[in-house]
Amino acid sequence: MSSVRIAKTVDRSVLGIMVDFAKSIPFHLEVGGWDETTLPFVEGRLEHTPCYAGRRFEEVVFPDKKTAELLAGSRDTG
Repeated sequence: MSSVRIAKTVDRSVLGIMVDFAKSIPFHLEVGGWDETTLPFVEGRLEHTPCYAGRRFEEVVFPDKKTAELLAGSRDTG
């Protein structure tokens, strides 16, 4: 386990994105019809959902691409 740091967010819209993702689960699965075994399906759908869609195209983030980019960068910094 590594230590974590909790601090004030730089961009409050991230919280809004997380809330939007949580609210979208019923559109992918029946209400109450999901558990830990079905959540990977929803994660797979949400990873292609654009975040910051109201911004310029260069600023739009797709979770599947950004996650891979961030993980690759974390290996470089050790």
